[in-house]
Amino acid sequence: MPDVGTTSNGNSYTGDGKLYSDSTHNRIAEPEVFNDANGNFLGVGVGTWTRGASSFSPHFVAATSLYSHWPAIAIDASNTIYLVWDTDARTPNTAGGCNGGLTPAPNAVMMSYSTNFGGSWSKPIKVAAPSSSRVYWPWVAAGDAGKVSVVWYQTGPGQLADLDCQSADTYVYEASFVNGNTPRSVELGPVNASGRVIHYGQVCQGGTTCVATGQDRRLGDYFTNALDARGCVLIASGDTMMVDPLTGAQLPTARPVFMHQNAGPALVGKGSCS
Repeated sequence: MPDVGTTSNGNSYTGDGKLYSDSTHNRIAEPEVFNDANGNFLGVGVGTWTRGASSFSPHFVAATSLYSHWPAIAIDASNTIYLVWDTDARTPNTAGGCNGGLTPAPNAVMMSYSTNFGGSWSKPIKVAAPSSSRVYWPWVAAGDAGKVSVVWYQTGPGQLADLDCQSADTYVYEASFVNGNTPRSVELGPVNASGRVIHYGQVCQGGTTCVATGQDRRLGDYFTNALDARGCVLIASGDTMMVDPLTGAQLPTARPVFMHQNAGPALVGKGSCS
């Protein structure tokens, strides 16, 4: 059944992103975006469905802007749902963005959690908010109760680019949390996981239409994180910094790059990733 509908106050919601199916409890959770009756973006949430229900139940999580196409979710071993998203802060009364839009300002990666399968949500936690960079396309993976890893792309210092039409360096960053499902959460990071630029240039935000417009979409949607058998964080991304060995020209597609946690506590069990 489609995760789409209208709330009692006339706002609309649409399932948008990677969903989780919990076969043990016969239920599903999916990220959602909310709009008002005029189609204006309102914020992010999560839709849930349990066996026997005739439709998804929408849960509004936070009034916010959103830079990515969709937020992302993960579920830990205690069935806590984590929702992550990036904001799209802009400087009022400016025109330094694409097509004369507002100039990009420093933005943030945010996270909220629910310990009752979407019934209520925590106050959003600021995962990353660099003072002179843009953060975008966060993903999340969860392990034991309260243990969660968030990854995102981040531009270089001083590079507040509107990436759909302006160039910047891009790095891969990560932060892990323990007690992430309580108000006493402890953040380990953020850390520059890639340690080097994995992309320089624009990053088209138009999905499959990027091919038609000729914009750079080589990073694509090949960015994710997961936990290995020890509970240590693995990150996969596209890497566009390799060049043709004969001509020195940029390659037309990204090459895969992988990062593996090699220090700090594992997110499953009590072991270390050192």
